[in-house]
Amino acid sequence: MKKAEKNCGIDEVNVIENYTAILDGPLNDDDVLDEMKKKYKSNIAGLKKEINDLKTTEKIMRTYNGRLK
Repeated sequence: MKKAEKNCGIDEVNVIENYTAILDGPLNDDDVLDEMKKKYKSNIAGLKKEINDLKTTEKIMRTYNGRLK
């Protein structure tokens, strides 16, 4: 687990599921953070870093058309 995940008491799967669930909506950080706040209500700075990591992963996946090896 990453430090942010330990601090928030959440696991990576939940973060990814919640982030990807809102990918079809607005992608600015404030909207994403609002959704995360509703569910986790803690350590927003850690969640913001996690969101940025997930956005980077999403960009890579889209670049390679979802075919990461």
